[in-house]
Amino acid sequence: GVLAMSRAIGDHCLRPFVIPDPEVRTVEVGADDDFLILASDGLWDALSNEDACNAAARALARWREESARCGQQRARGGQQRARKTG
Repeated sequence: GVLAMSRAIGDHCLRPFVIPDPEVRTVEVGADDDFLILASDGLWDALSNEDACNAAARALARWREESARCGQQRARGGQQRARKTG
């Protein structure tokens, strides 16, 4: 909309209401951190921090389950190929 474009081109008529400078933070990421959410204000207008974290945690859990399942299928496929060639 108008607001998104004003940020992109610095619309002077909206300048009193919009700042073009992004909020930037430096955060150390450690081994205990499972994910990092990078999002615009559009996400935070729709979701709370807790809701966003819960959604990311569910997506990560699904990805881990699917990765484990694919790894098991690959392992079974390798065992079957080994039996055929062995």
